[in-house]
Amino acid sequence: MKMTRYMRVLVPVAAVLMLVPGCKKFVSDALPEDQVVTVTAFADEETATSAINGLYSQMTASNLVFANGAYSVLGGLAADELYRTSSNTDQDAFASNTLSASNLTCGNLWNRGYAFIYHTNAILEAVAQSAVLTAGFKKQLTAEARFCRAFCYLYLVNSYGDVPLITGTDYRTNSLLPRANKESIYALIKEDLLAAREGLPVAYAAGNKVRPNRYAASALLSRVLLYTGDAAGAELYASEVIGAGSYLLVTNTDNVFVSGSAETIWQLYPVSSSSNTAEGASFIPSSTTVRPVFVLQPGLISAFEAGDKRKVSWVKTNTVSGQPYPYPAKYKVRSSTTKTEFNIVLRLAEQYLIRAEARLQQDRLAEAVADINVIRQRAGLTALPVNLTAVQYSDALRQERRVEFFAEWGHRWFDLKRSGMSGTVLAPLKPAWQATAVLFPLPLAEINRNPFLIQNPGY
Repeated sequence: MKMTRYMRVLVPVAAVLMLVPGCKKFVSDALPEDQVVTVTAFADEETATSAINGLYSQMTASNLVFANGAYSVLGGLAADELYRTSSNTDQDAFASNTLSASNLTCGNLWNRGYAFIYHTNAILEAVAQSAVLTAGFKKQLTAEARFCRAFCYLYLVNSYGDVPLITGTDYRTNSLLPRANKESIYALIKEDLLAAREGLPVAYAAGNKVRPNRYAASALLSRVLLYTGDAAGAELYASEVIGAGSYLLVTNTDNVFVSGSAETIWQLYPVSSSSNTAEGASFIPSSTTVRPVFVLQPGLISAFEAGDKRKVSWVKTNTVSGQPYPYPAKYKVRSSTTKTEFNIVLRLAEQYLIRAEARLQQDRLAEAVADINVIRQRAGLTALPVNLTAVQYSDALRQERRVEFFAEWGHRWFDLKRSGMSGTVLAPLKPAWQATAVLFPLPLAEINRNPFLIQNPGY
C-alpha cells in the first residue's frame, strides 16, 4: 500500500477510522491490516501541529456527538431539562431513562469518546518518539493531548462508570481490556491534568482559545477535584483561574456565548460549513412559526426567579397554535457560514460556582455566598443574605447551577448524579425511572466483541 503523509488508523474500541498524521500501518497475521497500527515519530512541527489540530476538528466534525452538542441535548433529556416535540426512538430513550445496550446514540458516545482517546494516545507516542521536535514543542503538544484525554475520560466515567483504561495504541491489548474502576480512571484524569497544567503556557497557542492553555487545565481540574471530594483542591484551582485576570464575566448575558467572549476559557471551533454550534443548529427553530424540536421542561422554566437576565437572554419561545414552546437560546445562530459562535466548553461562571461549593464543603459560608452572589448579580438578581444556614446556601447553589448551566454540556445530569438526587428529582417525572439509570449501558457491540467487559446493572 502506498504511504502518504496522512495515513488511516483504526480506533481500536470504536472501530472508527480517523486521520492521524505520522501513523503507519503494518500487516499482521492475527488481524486485518486496517485494524492494526504502529505509530512513527513526527517528522516536523508542522505535521505534529496538524495532528493536534486534527483532533480538535474531529471533535466537532459531526453534530450531536461526544464533544459537539451530544451532552447538551442527551444530558438535558436524561435529566429534567428538555423534552422532544417529535419522536426519535434513540433520543426518546434518554428522555424516559429507558436506554438499552443496543441504543446507537448511546453507543456512539462511547465510540467517539474512545476514538478521541486513541487519537491522543497516538499523538503522545509519536511525540515521545520524535528526535526532531524541540523539548519545548514536545512539552506543549504532550500537555494538550493529555488535557484532551482527561476531558474525554471525565465524560466517559461520568456516563458509564467503570470503563476500560486505554493509554496506548496497541490494538491487541486494547481490544481485550476489562473495565477499570472509576478511582483508577479519576487517578489518570488528575495525573493528566496536573501534567497538562505544568506543560501548557498561560498564553493560548491559538488566539481563539481552541487550543487549551494552563488555565483551561486548572479549570477542568477544579471540576474533577470537586467531583471526587477534594474541596480544598477544587477551591485552589478555581481560585487560580478566577484570580488570573485573564477572564471576565460578561455583563450582557446576550454575549456570553459569542466567539470572542471574555468569559470563555476553552472552546472548540465548529468545522461545519453551514452552521456554528451543534446546540444552535439543534435548539434554534427554523422559523418563529414552527415548534422547536427540543423544549424546556416546565419545572426548569419555573425555576427562574423574576427578573433573571438569563431567562430573558437564554430562553426564547415560539407560540404555535396558541401553545408556547420555550427553548434554549444560549447560542443564537442556527445556520451560517460566518463563525460568530464557537462551542464553549469551559467558562468562568463555572469556576465561581465550583469555588462556592468547595467553600461550602469547608464550612466557609461567607466566602461561599460571596461567590454565589457574583453569579446572581451578573444575572440581575439580588444578593443572598449573609445569615442563611449551610443547608439554605447549598440549596441556593444547586439553584444557581440549574439555571446557569441548563442545556449545557450535561451539567444538570451530572449534578443530579453526584449529589445523589437523581431518583428524588427524576422518579416523579419519569414513570420508568430505575436507580440503575444513573449509568448508561455499555454498547452491546463492545460487550460482544470483548469477553472481559461486564455490562452495567439494569441492562
